[in-house]
Amino acid sequence: LEEPRNPRALWYGGLAAALADRNEVAKDRWRLLLTLSPPEPVARALRERLTALGEPVAATGVAAAAEAPGTVTSAASQTGAFEIRVSMVQELKASTLPAATQLFIIARNPQGGPPLAVARHAPALPGVFTLSDANAMLPGNSLANFEQLQFVARLSISGQPIAQPGDLFGEALYSQGSDPVIDLVIDQAVP
Repeated sequence: LEEPRNPRALWYGGLAAALADRNEVAKDRWRLLLTLSPPEPVARALRERLTALGEPVAATGVAAAAEAPGTVTSAASQTGAFEIRVSMVQELKASTLPAATQLFIIARNPQGGPPLAVARHAPALPGVFTLSDANAMLPGNSLANFEQLQFVARLSISGQPIAQPGDLFGEALYSQGSDPVIDLVIDQAVP
């Protein structure tokens, strides 16, 4: 790896190694990534992947509390990780979506500027998704650094990340210290 402590490089390097059946390399990269205190959804995924490769890793501390059923901690927002629950109003559910449709979940600074983090998903609604610093547009730019965030869920009819007329979307404003579980209801169309 060119950047041996870069979280994205470690995550994707581990994935590439696992796909090439280089399991020891994958485990080494993911163990190192765990030592960098990634956001809890990423840490959970790492523990699951390591367990699948025959190396179980126990959740401890904040991680164990975050995994306890029914527990929501503000630690998620402090680490820049959010659970995003996306649904759609009944009136729009009848809309026929082209096969190319993609769901984009976006975090923005409400004062403007480019997106801070973006995740692309298949448009399976309702659904629960994670948006974290692992999805940051600029490495090292943590969502936890912002007092407020604007979250957007957008069904892109064209499948492209830039909003187009006819795309369907919903928005929610988050303030630091609030519940890191964000409910986004798709209830509008881009004119």
